[in-house]
Amino acid sequence: MKQLFSHLRRWQLAVGLLAGLRAQAQAPAWQTAVALGPGSSAYTVTETKVDASGAVYLAGYFSGTVSFGTVALVSAGSQDGFVAKWNSTGIGFAWVQQAGGPGAEAVTALAVSGANVYVGGTYGLGGSTVALGSLTLTNTDATNASKDAFVAKLTDAGAASTFTWAHRIGSATTARGTVLPPSNVADDLVSTLLVDGANVYASSIFEGGVASIDGSVAFTDNTGTSYVRSHRLLVAKFIDSGSTSTLGWANGATGPNMATSSGITLSGKQFLAVSGNNVYVSGVVSGSEMWWGGFNAGAFVIMPCAGTSIYVAKFNSGFAWFQRVSTASSFQVTGLAANGANLYLAGQMTGRTANFGYFTGPFPSLTNPDVSGASPYPFLAKLTDAGTTGSFAWVQGIANQSQFQALAASGPNLYLAGSFTGTVNFGSTALTSTANSADVVVVKFTDAGSAGALAWVQQAGGSANDYATALAISGSTVKVTGTVGAAATFGSQVVTGALGSQTTFLASFTDPALVTAVASPASFEMGLFPNPTRGGATVQLPPGPGTVAATLTVFDAVGRAVLTQRAVGARTELDLKSLAPGIYALRVTVGAASATRRLVVE
Repeated sequence: MKQLFSHLRRWQLAVGLLAGLRAQAQAPAWQTAVALGPGSSAYTVTETKVDASGAVYLAGYFSGTVSFGTVALVSAGSQDGFVAKWNSTGIGFAWVQQAGGPGAEAVTALAVSGANVYVGGTYGLGGSTVALGSLTLTNTDATNASKDAFVAKLTDAGAASTFTWAHRIGSATTARGTVLPPSNVADDLVSTLLVDGANVYASSIFEGGVASIDGSVAFTDNTGTSYVRSHRLLVAKFIDSGSTSTLGWANGATGPNMATSSGITLSGKQFLAVSGNNVYVSGVVSGSEMWWGGFNAGAFVIMPCAGTSIYVAKFNSGFAWFQRVSTASSFQVTGLAANGANLYLAGQMTGRTANFGYFTGPFPSLTNPDVSGASPYPFLAKLTDAGTTGSFAWVQGIANQSQFQALAASGPNLYLAGSFTGTVNFGSTALTSTANSADVVVVKFTDAGSAGALAWVQQAGGSANDYATALAISGSTVKVTGTVGAAATFGSQVVTGALGSQTTFLASFTDPALVTAVASPASFEMGLFPNPTRGGATVQLPPGPGTVAATLTVFDAVGRAVLTQRAVGARTELDLKSLAPGIYALRVTVGAASATRRLVVE
């Protein structure tokens, strides 16, 4: 019996290896690709999000007059922020909203959940207020010499939207919690928003010693007796009650000796991820130490930063743990995603070697293939959350001459979207960009537990520079958005862009690996045997009147339907003689319910 199980185990490993090799060799084909209106250089897009229906949301800022389809906006001051929705039907912009005032405003963060659209940004430099629909926020600084931040909610009604509520985040320099005159206030910015049910999380960079939300002190940095304008990190949780929202908690980090030194500098975007009640934040910090979780309480947890580092920290209302990536010349974080106790970090490094971990070793490390260390080297890393501690499990380098702007995870399936230039080797797959310009690239990795494996890579592009900036997972479909600089090819699809300006696109493909056996509460279990099989298989459905109306569909590795058959009762024989050996997915649909199983044909 032991020998039988040994042979079975070896056979299973062989099948898994062959499946991995097949997946890397054959990426899913692009199925749709459309341009979101004509290109425009009149506005700057800072954030892009895609929802489950395929609608695309753009956020950013503009000056002067700018048009979104038939809607024209005029900035109220030197610069205004905006958020716009492009219909999932692909026929134009559904609506556009303005965040404007007499100063300089920008929308810098965006999150979408159903009909709720959350925006974050900055305002007040050169002006005292920002108008968000009928809502108005007033700058903490009466001199209008610095900026406050805001978090606001839009209710999406399909063809229109309305600002529902808004919060102001402001800060001031202090002497042990005493708010000094308005001329001492500092610049504030919302970097990232994340929504999870009714919980809205914001990461914000602020420069004063006391941070307030809607005029009330949320926390105090009490590391010294006076403060210079240096960076602090705020992580805040808001609870959305529909027409109003309240502050759940606020926490974050500062730096040492703020009265006499520059403390810490936070560069680039700060990223958030959530899993249950656990919130994770990551970014790039320069400085000797980060002081975590001591706001208002006086008890800080001090963590060494080793110069310029990537930090990763966990909160569950209070500070839980800290990890870092260090020793390389420079870093950038490009994505953060959580799946249960697994946390995935995407970024890039310059320099020769980076160490992933702190406290106890050995740590995973990464060496840049460029011996000079000058070329940015993107990577994907996994951390494991053990509750009160977190540790890096593995790190996987990707390829020089590529860069990534987005990360999404669904179970062990990890997707990165970005661009590459020239001829680049992604594992065993060599890709060459069109006309030596930047092309769109999507890379899939699979988390194998103690290691990450490159599954496949897919590209798209044309003669100008093309970039992917965001991606989202909806069922078994991966949706990618970004910009093209001219006509760009996505498989058999062509997106026509305007030469000389960047045109936003939305493209998608289907990955059968994303479909699980229980896809929704309306799903059901089914039997499939033998599996692996040769020539045919039996599908066993739960008894009931709906089984005679079931549809059986087999999809190949790139998401194409290659076989469709109606059920003839609770037990149906599936004829697979026409299928080549390979990995497939079988989906059974009964009304609104469905179930999907992996199918191996030998």
